[in-house]
Amino acid sequence: MRSKRLQLFLFSLVMSLTVLAQGKSVIIKGEIYDKDFGDPIEQATVQLLTSSDSTFIKGVTSLQKGRFEIKDVSRANYILKISYIGYKTYYRDLKRSELKETTSLGKIELVTDAILLEGAEVTAEAPQVTVSADTLIFNSSAYRVPQNAMLEELVKKLPGAEVDADGKITINGKEISKIMVDGKEFFAKDPDVAMKNLPVDIIDRVKSYDKKSDQARITGIDDGNEETVLDLSVKKGMNKGWFGNLDVGVGNHSRYTAKGMINRFSDGDQLTGLVNFNNVRDASIGGGRGRFRNNGIEVAKSGGANFSITRKKYEVGGNVNVNDNERDLQSKTTSETFLQDESSYSKGFSNSINRNKGVRADFRLEWKPDTLTNLLMIPYINYSRTRSHSFGESLTATNDDFDNWQNMIDNGEAINTNESNSSSKGDSFSVGSNFMFHRKLNDKGRNIVVDFNFGVGNSDNNSESYSLIEYLKKGTKNERDLLTQNDNNNYNYRIKATYSEPIFTNRFLQFGYSYERRYNKTDRKTFDILGIEEGDDLDDFFDKDLSRFARNYYDNHEMYVNLNTVREKYTYNIGFTVQPQRNKMEYEQGEHMIDTTRNVVNFTPTFDFRYRFNKQSQLRITYRGNTSQPSMTDLLPIRDITNPLNIREGNPGLKPSYTNFMMLFYNAYFQESQRSIMTHLFFRNTLNSVSSKVIYDPTTGGRTTRPENINGNWNLSAAVMFNTPFKNKKFTFSSASRGRFNNIVGYMSLDPKEEAKKNKTRNLSLNQHLRFNYRDDWFEAGLNGGIGYSKVKNTMQPQSNRETYDYDFGISSNIELPWDMSFSTDGTYSIKNGYSQGLDRNEFIWNAQVSKSFLKQKQATISFQFFDILKQQSNLSRSISASMRSDVEYNEISSFFMVHFVYKLNTFGGSKGGDSSRGRGGHRGMGRRMHRM
Repeated sequence: MRSKRLQLFLFSLVMSLTVLAQGKSVIIKGEIYDKDFGDPIEQATVQLLTSSDSTFIKGVTSLQKGRFEIKDVSRANYILKISYIGYKTYYRDLKRSELKETTSLGKIELVTDAILLEGAEVTAEAPQVTVSADTLIFNSSAYRVPQNAMLEELVKKLPGAEVDADGKITINGKEISKIMVDGKEFFAKDPDVAMKNLPVDIIDRVKSYDKKSDQARITGIDDGNEETVLDLSVKKGMNKGWFGNLDVGVGNHSRYTAKGMINRFSDGDQLTGLVNFNNVRDASIGGGRGRFRNNGIEVAKSGGANFSITRKKYEVGGNVNVNDNERDLQSKTTSETFLQDESSYSKGFSNSINRNKGVRADFRLEWKPDTLTNLLMIPYINYSRTRSHSFGESLTATNDDFDNWQNMIDNGEAINTNESNSSSKGDSFSVGSNFMFHRKLNDKGRNIVVDFNFGVGNSDNNSESYSLIEYLKKGTKNERDLLTQNDNNNYNYRIKATYSEPIFTNRFLQFGYSYERRYNKTDRKTFDILGIEEGDDLDDFFDKDLSRFARNYYDNHEMYVNLNTVREKYTYNIGFTVQPQRNKMEYEQGEHMIDTTRNVVNFTPTFDFRYRFNKQSQLRITYRGNTSQPSMTDLLPIRDITNPLNIREGNPGLKPSYTNFMMLFYNAYFQESQRSIMTHLFFRNTLNSVSSKVIYDPTTGGRTTRPENINGNWNLSAAVMFNTPFKNKKFTFSSASRGRFNNIVGYMSLDPKEEAKKNKTRNLSLNQHLRFNYRDDWFEAGLNGGIGYSKVKNTMQPQSNRETYDYDFGISSNIELPWDMSFSTDGTYSIKNGYSQGLDRNEFIWNAQVSKSFLKQKQATISFQFFDILKQQSNLSRSISASMRSDVEYNEISSFFMVHFVYKLNTFGGSKGGDSSRGRGGHRGMGRRMHRM
């Protein structure tokens, strides 16, 4: 018995010594990515198995950015197994000798399992939107758009997304400044190129996130500078080979479109070429036509090329864009000016023809000669030529009964009439570049960055403007015919150095200094050529009071310090900037010759805090304070009488302004229910803001505007977006609630000798929009409705307080029919109440499209489009300031129909045309509806 006990003791001792010989426990970590797309893979299963018999030891799932970490395992021989549905299982032998106290396996790439995807049928509907940290991911397959639709129609359907009349894109209140394709810039300076020319058929996912600055990306330390972008993931199979499309359409009323795009994607390299000619402003079906960018009728011609090449040590890319646009813009304006005891009203008509030609080229080169050094160069060149002609007339009166202008003139209610006719032509050219050098000094975050940029520009503009103003109450006229020659030259450069020092763990101090120099010269010569005859010397008509010459030298020093802390759950950035500035101006106008210098100091504190409750939920709080100085022109004691009805004066006594900006942002996504909620709150107020003191002359209808410091300008806005599917995932519901309050202040006086009265205009806007959507394999239908409420209160003119209501109800559907046909339609009924006389109107905009695909691989499509079938489209906008309210109606593309022929070119690495049907596609097996091939 004792012998057995002794043997057991010796065996235990040997095993204990063996364990001790293996050393301390180790940590194994890495990052998991999609090999084709380069996207991090979250929720992948990571298992550690014994090398001898594949016994399971420990397992985890990958987290944010595909990261995983297996802790507290002993040194031994293992097999690492990583699996995720839709990918081939990854195996890797881990030798005991390779394992350190912390073993980093680096970037692990999973390969798509094409056989699994081909044979699998996953019946779960793709979620419309998912959230990962601060990234919103919209699945393209969850949104059905009409056949051959472009990116713009998909973006309009995304929860929380808006595309306004000027083409500006916002996602949950954040403006999109750039569109990218697979993480690479795509016509970076003009998101509208992608919106109008990228077909939805090629897009797998749309990601919205705050892209860090180049400096933050390279150094790995967040500097607080970021921009919100849309990043498009191209569908699986379309990232290797050529693909493109040709779209030709003709319609009634001489409407036409012709656009084409060709793309080459291969191993991360991209090449795109496109052309676009149309006079329908790229009109398309889906979700209502809405309002068009900049309004008016436009003939647009454009072309461009975009490329990106990625290699181990360098990346190079860029784009060239050429455009030739001509716009016919007609408008009717009705406005009210708030006075002390009463209001004045005006109504006007204008028509302008504007033509713009231009070419812009942007390039980007990043070179990594070694693992410690980065060199970045971003040059650009831009040239544009503009030509314009405009005509307008207006009437100002003491009431708003504009049905008969002549009656108002005869009754003495009219104040003035104004007739104008002008033409201009201009050319501008600019060139510049940015250079950045980065060097890591160690692997803990110590680094240095040197940034240098410069720009040079020149613009020339010549114009001739005729105006005839009749002051009806005074019985006088003011007639002018002015010829103006403008010559502008400028240059700027800046050098900046930043040093980052790690303190403790994941905490960094950044110190920076920059010097900036800007120079601008303006030479404006004006000639009053009324009555000039052939052979007269132009110099004899020189008007020195309307001419001016100015040189402006601007020197800015900037010193800042930031504390950046990064933790697993939260990050924050606290910083403070001091900016000593020197501004020297030489100015000549009429009898005035001014040579003045101003020295000021600006202060800018910043705070940015982000807390991640989990990988799909975060809270962000941001504060920025900024000191701004009035412009040198506003400080000059000069009276500008170029426009007799709008005279401007300077004010040497202006003080600096200080703006407070705060933002609160929260989002959450619940993966099991596919429910998401996003909310944000913005607040901005300005102390000593530069507002306008308006002195109104009731006998002429003219105003003299003088900048003055004033307190009380602030605004507050908030929004809540909610999106959820119902239990069977075929029905979805989304809600968007928005509110905004503006407090706008200014000064108004009817007598320059009397003290001006402070006028407050308060504008409350509330909007609620709801949408229900049903989606099946062959049919999708959506119902939406919204109400917009606006209330304007004016302290000086309470009788002018006004409430407006905007109601809209809409329906849209997309149906896949037999014989490779599809039908799409949308209709929106709008009701407007409370607008100016003649602008309160109801309208029902109904559009429809029927399409038929043919040829062997269905690469050709013919479609018939009908826009505004009931001929009720209008275009109305409202603007409000402290002193006036204005309603403007623009001309619009009228009701028309078009016939389109679309041909798709697909050569994806041997695939037969790819799969471009809506509802298919995607490179993931999970969460997507797929069919057996």
